[in-house]
Amino acid sequence: MNLGKKPALIIANFYLRFLYFIIYFCTSSIFSFPIPFYENWKVFVGKNLNYSNHSNEWINIPSLTFRPSQIQNLPQTAVLSFTLYKDFELSKSTLDKLERDIGIYFPFITNVYEIYFNDEKIDSKGKVETDQVIENGTYAGYILLLPRRLLREGKNEVYVVLAGWKDEEIALYGNDDTRIDYISNHEQENSEIINIVLLSLYIFTGIYHL
Repeated sequence: MNLGKKPALIIANFYLRFLYFIIYFCTSSIFSFPIPFYENWKVFVGKNLNYSNHSNEWINIPSLTFRPSQIQNLPQTAVLSFTLYKDFELSKSTLDKLERDIGIYFPFITNVYEIYFNDEKIDSKGKVETDQVIENGTYAGYILLLPRRLLREGKNEVYVVLAGWKDEEIALYGNDDTRIDYISNHEQENSEIINIVLLSLYIFTGIYHL
């Protein structure tokens, strides 16, 4: 009798473990990150930190990269500025389980920039004063930290304000790696990219000197 019950107990134990795995898989933050952040941006000509303000003047950008050439009838000024906007959602369970810093990866940003997250400036580089670019702000391989204290349940808003000389590059680049993820994941991927570039340079240099 006991021997007959043993296979049934093994099967029951297997199904219980399987059920536990499914529950854990569905309730864990495995679905939370990464969050794609490459598509469906909005852009405004000038500085505007309120998406509902002049809502009909925001232009849809299906996917990054953004450049001023994508917009018609630009102002005839020496220095141009643009505001890019995108939001994302965070659930209460995701926030409760968040144990590591998260951020957004941008391959390249230029020239002067300010970045606002949930109504607070969190980073900036470069300076514009009285229609003059005083200091450049270009950055490659940019990992933007999203401060935990500013994260909200529900909608979170990101504004990127760009500025620069009209005849020079103003841009926010993006690709499939432009997403919200753990900072450690971004840093690891960025390090791998650098290693690949360096290896390619070494190989090219070696072949050149053969």
